[in-house]
Amino acid sequence: MSVISEKVKGYLSVTGKMNVLSTANKAGETNVAMFGSFLLSDETTMIISA
Repeated sequence: MSVISEKVKGYLSVTGKMNVLSTANKAGETNVAMFGSFLLSDETTMIISA
């Protein structure tokens, strides 16, 4: 499991900004979500609220 870097934590903590999370599966199908708030519950877990 990857640890969330300090650089990413700093980027996500800027207020008044919309964030984007995108993923792709093994077949190359993509999924994109836009969100405005999140909570880092530990060094590897991010909880996202839309």
